[in-house]
Amino acid sequence: MSKKMCQKNSSTPKISGEQPQFTTRSGVCAAILYDLPTYKENKVGGYIEFYAYDPEQGKMRRKRIKLNRIKGLTNRRTYARQVIKRLADQLNKGWNPWIAKDTSDLMTFEDAASRYEIHIEKMLSNGYFRKETYDGYKSYLKYH
Repeated sequence: MSKKMCQKNSSTPKISGEQPQFTTRSGVCAAILYDLPTYKENKVGGYIEFYAYDPEQGKMRRKRIKLNRIKGLTNRRTYARQVIKRLADQLNKGWNPWIAKDTSDLMTFEDAASRYEIHIEKMLSNGYFRKETYDGYKSYLKYH
């Protein structure tokens, strides 16, 4: 009895609705995935809702901002339009609500570059790098 075997690299399309599996290498690209914010209303009140990629969970995650504290339907909708515009701009620039909530451990580019320079100088002085290697790595720091 013979069985039909599917090729591992089949050209058939994936089932629609499946979420792509992201690897650690695709984390930077995946972090900028988002859906535009929308305003929604229910019996309780109004809220802004959008989805953004959460790298810890490896999937898109819903973020809601409740607007019940704003009195009056017209005021709430006006405020929601302003917040949606700001959120869309921030998301477009790369902001993600699930990344870097605690910014105390972040550093500026200049600090990171100076730490890198100190590190490669130490590697040269300890004999781990040749002068040519040090010069090559140091050339990465030349920015305008």
